[in-house]
Amino acid sequence: MPQGYGRLFSTYTDAQLLALAVQRDTLVGAARAALDEELKKRGYDPDNAESLKPGNFARLLATYTDEQLLVLASQRETLHEEGQAALDEELRRRRFAPNNLVGPSTGTDRKQIKLEVDSVSKFFLSAPNWKIFLLLSILYFAGFFMLSMGNFAPIYSLRDIGKPTFIAVILITMSLFCYVTWQWSLGSFLSRITHPVLSMKTGFFHFALFYPPIYVPFFFAALLAADTRLSILIIPFHLFAMFCLFYDIYFLSKSLALAETSRPVSFYDYAGPFFLLWFFPFGIWMIQPRVNRLYESRILNRAR
Repeated sequence: MPQGYGRLFSTYTDAQLLALAVQRDTLVGAARAALDEELKKRGYDPDNAESLKPGNFARLLATYTDEQLLVLASQRETLHEEGQAALDEELRRRRFAPNNLVGPSTGTDRKQIKLEVDSVSKFFLSAPNWKIFLLLSILYFAGFFMLSMGNFAPIYSLRDIGKPTFIAVILITMSLFCYVTWQWSLGSFLSRITHPVLSMKTGFFHFALFYPPIYVPFFFAALLAADTRLSILIIPFHLFAMFCLFYDIYFLSKSLALAETSRPVSFYDYAGPFFLLWFFPFGIWMIQPRVNRLYESRILNRAR
């Protein structure tokens, strides 16, 4: 029954809903809870009689943060005509385009946006999941296979590095380079198609992408060196590299959810992509098709 009341109240105009709210005490249980939920969804405070007056809706919108206003704008059809007019006026006052809240209002046309996607990014954004999976996983697992065949004796000079270990370092470095390029392409694209108010800052994300690959050679040097003091000194750098890896996963998973929903999200909304990206490279099978759909809908479909 609570869902039935929710569906019923969602069909009410603001005037009907506010008229019912005046007689809120006549409702009990699920009906009252559903009424309160619908009032809150439309920006009214059911416990504040003053806020239930239609004339106060515009004043109430002025107290909203940009994110709260965009959430309400994404449910604009639930508002009465007067409520929609007040919402549009507040959006314009904050320099938002009421009819274009899905993505950033950059004013660029399809041709300009297409030029911003270089050939490398285009490949990583449009390639099917199996291509990305093979590209990243083959290099990754081949590198660690060669590493297992290497000699783990202390290395005092470059001559002490065996051929399997040398090949392993090259393969793992190539794998990291491809992985970073894939993440860079995804992060840059997702942040660009997300509304500017919701879009995450890319500065630290870009830094966090490049720090781990730069750190990898030092990690192998400390791992294979005979000096235990070097291994101890490198611990803080190793922990920071791990933090950067987790931040990259956090940035990409949250940006994906923001781009798909065009509204503020909680960890519950992007927990799925977060753990899929964590379980590399198997999560690629689930993440890449979602990226493909966004790329096709935001870039390719503009040509039609």
